[in-house]
Amino acid sequence: MPNCARQQRVRGQLVRVSRSRRAGLVFPVGRLHRSLRHVTPFRIVSEGAAVYLAAVLEYLCAEVLILANAIARHHRTARITPRHVLMAIQEDEDVRGLLEDVVLPAVLPRRPLARPPASPYAWPEQAPSLTWTCLFLDN
Repeated sequence: MPNCARQQRVRGQLVRVSRSRRAGLVFPVGRLHRSLRHVTPFRIVSEGAAVYLAAVLEYLCAEVLILANAIARHHRTARITPRHVLMAIQEDEDVRGLLEDVVLPAVLPRRPLARPPASPYAWPEQAPSLTWTCLFLDN
């Protein structure tokens, strides 16, 4: 018979059950609890806080993946790319407001430019005079 809620009997043997499995989550509750303890100044965090954080993160991740999957299917691809995730975040108002200061690496929005931007290192077409001026800074 299991002597606590952390153990479960499987095929006659006692097996440890993780907090993620007890909460019915996929995200690691123990790892998030350890991270929360390192961040807080007093190193005291309740177990419920870690479970709640894991549940919220799992919900947000599932929401973004569902939206990205819909966009990938719209583009007739079977694979979700970082571009699909970016488009999913930009489409949903709530998620966009939550992740507005987040930068996704190596994902550039595809916006057609009217003309390429002028290089700051280009020489001026007509030099006003032969004085020592800095061409790279706006005076």
